[in-house]
Amino acid sequence: HVTGVQTCALPIYKDLFTNLDFLKLWISQLFSQLSANLLNFALIIRVFDLATGTKYASISVSLLVLAFGVPSIIFALLAGAYVDHLDRKKVLVATNIIRAILVLMLLFFDNNLIAIYLLVFAISVFSQFFIPAEAAAMPRLVKKRDLTTANSFFLFTLYGSFALGYALAGPVISSFGQNAVYWLASGAFMISTILCLTLPKISAELKGLNF
Repeated sequence: HVTGVQTCALPIYKDLFTNLDFLKLWISQLFSQLSANLLNFALIIRVFDLATGTKYASISVSLLVLAFGVPSIIFALLAGAYVDHLDRKKVLVATNIIRAILVLMLLFFDNNLIAIYLLVFAISVFSQFFIPAEAAAMPRLVKKRDLTTANSFFLFTLYGSFALGYALAGPVISSFGQNAVYWLASGAFMISTILCLTLPKISAELKGLNF
């Protein structure tokens, strides 16, 4: 029975890893999530450094975490409903480009706590549009029988990029400086953009599902 299960599972993995559109979306998610998590932890370090020596150091970091998290509470449902009416590919491309630009703006406002909060908030807002667009694109790019396996890869990437991004932030800052994080994060968003540009059109229409 075990051998039979393994034999049945192998074609699913083979189909996924020979599906170029799935690979593009998956790798795009990897770069996007890695960029976001690398940036988040690097900015926690930066904000704490800026507020060190004042009685507001802990509060400053708490406000940054709120800037990360509040958009997911306010905009997640609205973004999901809005994305349902759009070409998912265009949403993926646009949100990645905008986030790449916003990250580069941190190069000029790195010493301003208010500007950091506003930029982080904006980045998080656009992330709320990227996430449902990515989730909605998945059923259009893989076969129905591969969907559960494909989603498991995306979950693995989600948690793996969280750990890797946070682990990389400290070494990158200590070796190359804070600005290196902004360049890396923006570059990762642009790689994600390029990958999304090569995807087929993923309209909101229900017809043409790849089942």
